[in-house]
Amino acid sequence: ELHVDSGTFYVDTINNFVGINTTSPFANLSVSGTAYITGTTTITGMVDVSGRINGAPQLIGQKSAGGSFLLTGVLDTQVVGDYLYAISTDNSGSLEIMNVASTTNIRHVSSISHGGNVNMNGPVSMHIVGNYAYILSFTTPALEIIDISVPQSPKHIGAIASGNGGTSFASPGKVHISGNYAFIADLDGLEILDVSDPSNPRHTSFLSLTGNIIKRIAVSGNYVYLASQLPGLQGSIIAIDIINPITPRIESTYSFAGNVYPW
Repeated sequence: ELHVDSGTFYVDTINNFVGINTTSPFANLSVSGTAYITGTTTITGMVDVSGRINGAPQLIGQKSAGGSFLLTGVLDTQVVGDYLYAISTDNSGSLEIMNVASTTNIRHVSSISHGGNVNMNGPVSMHIVGNYAYILSFTTPALEIIDISVPQSPKHIGAIASGNGGTSFASPGKVHISGNYAFIADLDGLEILDVSDPSNPRHTSFLSLTGNIIKRIAVSGNYVYLASQLPGLQGSIIAIDIINPITPRIESTYSFAGNVYPW
């Protein structure tokens, strides 16, 4: 069914364009004014929103480093509910928690920094799952686990450093949590940690990928996908079977033609 209560419904039969409230459609579907979409909508291709949805994009709120905000050299962020979590280089390494329920009034909630039991020296990557923030550090390679169940009072719950208990991630870049495991993309390998007990993370296995320079990681189902830079700056994707995390194995590798950089 098609209902047009008021305004204009225009069909350009020459270019196969449709216009709603406009007689000059510039694309397959052009809408002038406000559009409301409900239900599930799938869009393939590119959507140009420059100046076409409620005007041009506008800055509505921001916070800079200084005062109680530990935001110098932010390396990674994640939003969960009303809170934004950011890891930075402040105090050698910090987790800053902000309330972003009102984007025009971003507020400091709390922070926790490297030192004492907190092993967060040079944080580079973070993944928040449930009540925990898993923070990977590079300067002193380690995985720090912070309890954020109470955002106003984050606290150290567990940590493991490279070289402890058989772990090997001397040059870590990215961390991804899936189920009971933490997958760490090291410079030339994949470290898998058992984090089923966040207070006692343990080494599970390490898969050496010598000759690669691992840049990115993604986990889906029984596979880990690593974006790697090969010698000569050629990019590749490595698919790793993790059905048994104790014995991960390379399923396949796809190398890109030419210089494709997996940054």
